[in-house]
Amino acid sequence: ATDEEVAQALSQWRPTVSVSAQQSESDSRTKFRDGVTPTSKSNTQPWSATVSASQTLFAGGRILAQRLLAGAQVRIGRATLRATEQNVLLGTVSAYMNVVRDLEVVRLNETSVKLLTKQREAAQERFKVGEVTRTDVAQAEARLAQTEAGLIAARASLRASELEYERIVGVAPENLEKLPALPAVPATEDEVRRLAEGNNPNYISAIESVTLNEHAVNLAVGSLLPTVSVQASYSRSNAGDAFPEPGARTD
Repeated sequence: ATDEEVAQALSQWRPTVSVSAQQSESDSRTKFRDGVTPTSKSNTQPWSATVSASQTLFAGGRILAQRLLAGAQVRIGRATLRATEQNVLLGTVSAYMNVVRDLEVVRLNETSVKLLTKQREAAQERFKVGEVTRTDVAQAEARLAQTEAGLIAARASLRASELEYERIVGVAPENLEKLPALPAVPATEDEVRRLAEGNNPNYISAIESVTLNEHAVNLAVGSLLPTVSVQASYSRSNAGDAFPEPGARTD
């Protein structure tokens, strides 16, 4: 829709041409009652045609302002689309990373549970031979219970992340590939600024919004100024021969 507005704004610079034509036909027959005068017949086909053209020469800057305003609207629309695309991609990447993170947390907790289970068993055996106290056994059991609770929470978080991934991507996360290497960080602040100005759709949209408002002001000012245009027309008509020869000409 925004691209269409540019074409509409440009069309105001172009001339307007209109063509109109009209033709009618009439048949008449006259019969005299005296029986002597022959019946008379007539057939007429009058027609007329007109071509008109108009061209705007000056519109107070409104046409230019309208064209520039439409161009700014197009760029804002494209930036908004890019922002939406980036948000969708960001949501997908975030869902992916959440699954990867929670998988690692579950694996770490599973490893810790196995290790602490062995430590608890060792503490129980050492308690039987009197090498440690019951307090040492209780501490080993508490550490194991805490880690098992963490494992349950990690699995619940992983399940939630998998469901969110499936909601965004449309399929369940399976055999996730390794993460690609991160791009190089810009070396200077000026380079960061340049990349942001050229690629951040929110920044581009904000700049174009300022430009759009400036053109809107020019459009409003132009509406207060006069409009100059030139018009011309050409017409021909014929009064009514059945096969009319070129008739009267009027300008």
